[in-house]
Formats: sequence, structure tokens, C-alpha cells
Amino acid sequence: MDELILPQSIEYKPLNPITLKEHGSFCSNDEEYIRSLGVAFCYTPYEGTPKYLGICPHKLRASYYIGAEWLNDEQSIVVTPKDNRYDYIEMFMSALNCDLSSEYFSKFYSVNFNGKPIKTTAFSNLLTPLLIVHFIRVVKEIVQRGLKSDYVIKEENLQSKVKGKIKVTQNIKYNNINKRNDRVYCQYQEHTIDTAENRVLKRALILSKEYLVMIKDHKSYTKLSGRLNNLLASFVNVSDKVELVELKKVKVNKIYKNYTEALRVAKMILKRFNYSISETHTTIESTPPFWIDMSRLYEVYVYSKLLDVYGSDQIKFQVKGYRGSAVDFVKIDERIIIDTKYKPRYNDGNRGILDDVRQISAYARDQKILDSLGSEDVIPKCLIIYPEKVEVEEDWEYSEIDTCTQVEGFSKGLILDDAKIIRGFKEFYKLSIKLPAVSSVTIK
Repeated sequence: MDELILPQSIEYKPLNPITLKEHGSFCSNDEEYIRSLGVAFCYTPYEGTPKYLGICPHKLRASYYIGAEWLNDEQSIVVTPKDNRYDYIEMFMSALNCDLSSEYFSKFYSVNFNGKPIKTTAFSNLLTPLLIVHFIRVVKEIVQRGLKSDYVIKEENLQSKVKGKIKVTQNIKYNNINKRNDRVYCQYQEHTIDTAENRVLKRALILSKEYLVMIKDHKSYTKLSGRLNNLLASFVNVSDKVELVELKKVKVNKIYKNYTEALRVAKMILKRFNYSISETHTTIESTPPFWIDMSRLYEVYVYSKLLDVYGSDQIKFQVKGYRGSAVDFVKIDERIIIDTKYKPRYNDGNRGILDDVRQISAYARDQKILDSLGSEDVIPKCLIIYPEKVEVEEDWEYSEIDTCTQVEGFSKGLILDDAKIIRGFKEFYKLSIKLPAVSSVTIK
């Protein structure tokens, strides 16, 4: 009798990368495989850098971070936006309307161009516009203060004059041998804005402008293109020729600290397109490891809407309290403490809202924050602003339904006119602000 040969168990091998949506969970097979890798998932501290896209360590569920990351040398994960109908370019653009420091951008996204690329086209039209918006912001600060100038060494075959020192070898080669006695080959120093740092910035500006052709049908194209043209006008006397060897040698003078962030982002843009203008028109089929904190991006979007209606005199951003705490906004005239929560579920009810109420209540008792309102004895009102809910979450539990008006922005009147009372808590309100939606025009 022939020996019975049993089939060998097939080791489960997931797709690379493993993809899930924001706030989504892995399928059972993927979850079992990921746990077998022994990845040290952990919670992200306040304003901390997320590890492994902030995947929750116990439920292995995606959080507020989208992006791409390696779990080990072979396996990567990608977390995509929960809803592709949101116009993320418009959200990025909102940051240009706010009085944000350029360093604040690093709090809601990070890109590791030194990391091994991850093969995915999920972010081909997401990451690059964010880099460009950030770059426009930091270069604008530099232009407002004035471009850095420095002494640079130049060599030139001058006519009928000597400048600096004569380069004997080159002078013999180019002039004496050719009997050009009216020429002198010289090396000299010149004080100019045509420095290596400025050339890197100009090159990145040109690449950014070339890329914008790919999104020319987007409503933000005209504004972005106009801002880039205005910035390039300040670099008219700067060359755009940058050698890779020269790029590595670029250093920042301590006197020009604002160049540090600009050069960092410029190098990311240059690497994104492999230093070539021709690359800006090709489909990007991979992405470096990166993350975007959607909760902070929503916070910036809300900030831009608040400024549009109420202005910087009434709206204060990131007001500091004691022990390193900070509230998102305060509205001076109405004496309101405002905090954004990237939790669309609040549109259906108040499930899980208690922790947020406690947090904001602490802000309402923080003396430094109260001082910013000019409020001493009066209990300030508290408002939670959150995005509209797109779909019912799978783990939705019963709670008292307390629907909230969903608005595109803020009305000209009192901000609480559109809000709903959070029942059970004194002077607590909530308001849903819609995220911008993608138009019917497809971004190529």
C-alpha cells in the first residue's frame, strides 16, 4: 500500500504592503500574521512621533494617522484616508491662510526620505501637495526677511581688467595660447544672493511649479501657482543649477536659522522628484515612509475657518496653560474655550464624550488660559468642534441621540448660534464642521 502523503501546511503570507483604512482593523489573517512578527506597537504621547502609524497595541486598529511605514525589513503597512471624497489639498491649503509658524507643520506630518520606499500609489496625489504647501510657507518667511547673501568664489575670463587674483594656468590655457592679450582669467570673491542655499530653494520652487500642472484642474491651482510665481520673482538673480555634491555640502549659518526648515523641505521635494523636472510629470508608484496626523490637520482647517469669520483679534490659537497643556482655541469676545476633536461619531450621539469633557473642563479652570480670556469669576463656555460623520462605525453603541447642525463654516453671528447643547453638562456645546469635498473633476 502506498504511503499517504499529507499536504504541508501553507504559511500565510499577506500582501505587501498590508493596507487598511483610517480607524480600520486588520483582517483576522493579517492580524495573526502581524502579531507573529512581535512588533512593539505603543500609544503615541501628546505631540509625540507615532511609531508604526500609531496602530493601537491591543486591538491592532488604525488611529488618526494615515501614511506608510515598515513593520520590519520585509513587511510594510499603509493606512489610507477613511473617505476619498475629502479634498485634502484644500485642507493643506488652509494652512497658508493661518498665521502658523513653519515649524508647526512638522507637528502634523513627517516624511523619511532616507527610509526604503514602499510600493504603493495610494498617496500619489496627497504627499507632494503637502510638501509644496509647507515649502511655500517657509520660503515666504525667508523672502519677507530678505534672502541670505554671502561671499562666493567666482572664476571669470575678464576683458581689459584684473579682479582678485590671476589664475596663471587657466590664463595660459585660455588666453596666452590663443593670443588673447586683452583677456585675463581671474578668481575673485563676490557678495551676492546667488548662494548654494538660495539655488537649492529656487530649484525646489521650480520643481514645485512644474508639478502643479498635474493638478491644474483643482480649485487651488491658481492660488498655489500665483504664490510660487511671487516667490520666484525674489530669486530672479539666483541660478537654479544645483549639483548633488554641492547639495550635500549646503550648511546653515546660525544667523539665518529660518533657512534650516526651508532647506530641509526643499531637499525632500528634490528627492521626491529625483532632482529632475521631467520626473514631476510621471506617476509616482512608491512613497517614502511618512505619516500625517489627521486630527491636527483638521485642527488647522478649523483654525482657517475661524479666522475667516472672526479674525485674529478674537481667535487665539494654541493658548498655553500650566504644565505644558494647551487648548486649541479661545474666542475672546464670547469667552469660549474651543477644542477640536477628530471624532465624526459625535454627530450620532455623545458616546465616549466624557473624557473630552473632562479634558476641556480642566482648560476652563487653568488660570493661564483664563487670563487669555480676561475671565476671572465667570465660568467660560466650552465648545467641541468635530467633522461630520460619513458612515456609521462598526463598533457604534447605543447612546442618547443628540444630533448637531452640520455647517460648511461659521456664521457671522455668535459661534454658539449653530451649536447644540451637550446635555448633562453646564455650558458645554458641540458643533460639526464639514470637511471640504473633492469636486467632480479628477486630479490626474
